[in-house]
Amino acid sequence: MVNCCSFATLKPIIMNKYLFLSLSFFVMMFCACKKDTPADPVTPVDPIIEDVKPIITSIQPKDPKAGDVVILKGESFGTTASDIKLAIGTKTLTIASVNETEIRFTIPADVSEGLLSLIVKGIHATVKDPEGATIKPKPEDVPVTPVDPKVEEATLEIFEELKTHAYFAANDHQGNFYTLNTVGAGLRYYKLLRIDATGKITKTFEVSDFGYTTPTLVINGITNDSDGTIWIVTALEAGSLSRSEGKLFKLEKGKDKPEFVRDVIGKDNATLRLTEHFYDFVVNSKKEVFFIDNQYKIFKVPASGIVELYINGNDLITGINLLVNGLSVDQNDNIFFTGVNSTKKVNRIYQISPLKEITALYQSTETGFADGALAESKFTGLASIAVNLAGTHLYIADPLNYRIRMLDLTTSTVTTVAGNGKNISIGNDLKLNGSGPALMATTAPAKLSLSETKKILYIQSGNDNWYQLLKF
Repeated sequence: MVNCCSFATLKPIIMNKYLFLSLSFFVMMFCACKKDTPADPVTPVDPIIEDVKPIITSIQPKDPKAGDVVILKGESFGTTASDIKLAIGTKTLTIASVNETEIRFTIPADVSEGLLSLIVKGIHATVKDPEGATIKPKPEDVPVTPVDPKVEEATLEIFEELKTHAYFAANDHQGNFYTLNTVGAGLRYYKLLRIDATGKITKTFEVSDFGYTTPTLVINGITNDSDGTIWIVTALEAGSLSRSEGKLFKLEKGKDKPEFVRDVIGKDNATLRLTEHFYDFVVNSKKEVFFIDNQYKIFKVPASGIVELYINGNDLITGINLLVNGLSVDQNDNIFFTGVNSTKKVNRIYQISPLKEITALYQSTETGFADGALAESKFTGLASIAVNLAGTHLYIADPLNYRIRMLDLTTSTVTTVAGNGKNISIGNDLKLNGSGPALMATTAPAKLSLSETKKILYIQSGNDNWYQLLKF
């Protein structure tokens, strides 16, 4: 007889055993199926490549004329013009060429002032040009009638107050001439003089006019721009300030107080001698300063005030040191300069475009005197030059020939506009404070300043305290 209680106790154990076996069998079958079933294929994921943001680091020039080529420098421009949208304001531009770091386009005739924008593959470019991205197109050139080279008279003046190699000349296009003079011995210039059309000194600018109280201020150079504003670079005498630091002032027409513009800071005291006078000095339409400091180099002072080397005359002719003598700039910011090497009898005239393209207009290894075709003409020691606004006529000081020459760039011819080949003197040639035919007058030109408004070429003589007015 089976015990009911014992069977009741055994029944769940037997049931649990069957349940365990069933579960074990199910797990084994599942694993076997899983092992035999191939894995689903994995679809590769394409990497995400983000387009790099284009950057504009330089736009030149920012004041182009219709037909001028503008160059954008930067990075990530691509190489396909169709990927690019370029505009000034709302005016869409056509791209002439493009690569990763440069875009070129031509200014159309109907574009007006506006902000330049660049989109590459839908991404707007970042502008890192320190001067911004505003384009101010110049109006089309209006023909400027050059000063008539037929000279009517030359007026010679002498001033006892001018002393010691006053190699400076500027004018305000209102009939006033500006030059410098020294106080005491040495080539240190402490005073700026304004002289009217009658030869009278109407204003003497002292060191106090520049914000100083002691005569330690040195005036390095003066020039005028096309508007007639007088520009002055000053420094303190050696020992008072680093020889590579100075200040830029301007004197606008009708004002008697120079206005401080910015500091002029050089990086190299050994080559930048701001405590000595400049050999020449110009200001372009962007109010950038260019000057000859140590005779062989042209330096540039941009809006930042940090001086940078622009042109080294010694690099222009292999094996020859070229003395840079004169600078002048036209209304389109073309810079003209002369270069000489008297030992090698080298005479050169160069033009630098706003894009810093250098062209030799005249080059010779012969000295002497000869007018006519430019290639056959001769000079003896090219010095100061003055270009007209249109950049078509250069007036050239030829001091060792005792003449002023004119180069007509439209015909490539040279003529003499003043001087008879004799050194300047008071006598039968020309009376003191008098006038006479320019081609019969004596002259020894050292520095020139041209006013087309007044039709006068101002001439600072190499004979220290003389200056002449060449009237056209």
